[in-house]
Amino acid sequence: MTTAITTGRGTFTSAGEIKGLSNILGVVHAEAPGDIVALDFIRIGDRWVYRFQVVAADGRRRIVDVDAGAGVLMRGRGGD
Repeated sequence: MTTAITTGRGTFTSAGEIKGLSNILGVVHAEAPGDIVALDFIRIGDRWVYRFQVVAADGRRRIVDVDAGAGVLMRGRGGD
């Protein structure tokens, strides 16, 4: 299966290398409940990473990185 992701930097395609965004959203919501206000699709080393900015109900912002290939949380950090 080929997945295509379009960002401000262009369209990226992958033949089974990454999981689709719909498969990743559950991981994000479990780690950081709230509204997703931004999403970046970046490369860190040899991994594709979904980087989410999430705003919680109390207004705090959180960054959540998910390994796009494995579909697992890489790092989450508290925000503003």
